[in-house]
Amino acid sequence: MIPMTVPAHRPGGSLGAMMLALDLCPDQAAELWHGVALTRAIERCLACPAAEQCAAWLHDGGHRWDGYRDFCPNAGLLDVARRR
Repeated sequence: MIPMTVPAHRPGGSLGAMMLALDLCPDQAAELWHGVALTRAIERCLACPAAEQCAAWLHDGGHRWDGYRDFCPNAGLLDVARRR
């Protein structure tokens, strides 16, 4: 059996947290983004070069509500989901 290791730090992976911060229901967004769109959104998040900016934005309670647009590769999808 090959032992599995979990990296101590994995960049990205904050799509769910981002949706909650924007007051989006992850279940509703998943229905809206079903299939390929959802898979690509997750992949973009996991490989995000702005993971540190994202984490800082999520942890900063005084952030600009639309500040995610400055760094998030899924900003367009999040904006569409917010309008629904």
